[in-house]
Amino acid sequence: MSTDAPPPAAPIAAPPIAPFAGLLAGPLAGKVALVTGAARRVGAAIVRSFHAAGACVIVHYHHSAAAAAALVADLESRRPNSAASIGADLLATAQLGELVSFATGRFGRLDI
Repeated sequence: MSTDAPPPAAPIAAPPIAPFAGLLAGPLAGKVALVTGAARRVGAAIVRSFHAAGACVIVHYHHSAAAAAALVADLESRRPNSAASIGADLLATAQLGELVSFATGRFGRLDI
């Protein structure tokens, strides 16, 4: 081993991430959104947008259970524990409280 080689350079310290955490996580990070009629078409697009912005999402459906499950599976593959689905008839007013209870039970809160 030659003693003429320069000493190894000190590692460069990474800048602290905390000031940038919100930017990396998305503007809706930490929020929970419930989107009704979300299994297909416009509702699914809204869910995807909220999810991409960092929110956890609840996909409501009435008759589209398979589409809702597929959407949730796709979102969960991108960010685990960030999406769930629930079926309910919104005309049955007794079921409306169950949507909120599901959201708070699954994610601890409901923001949007």
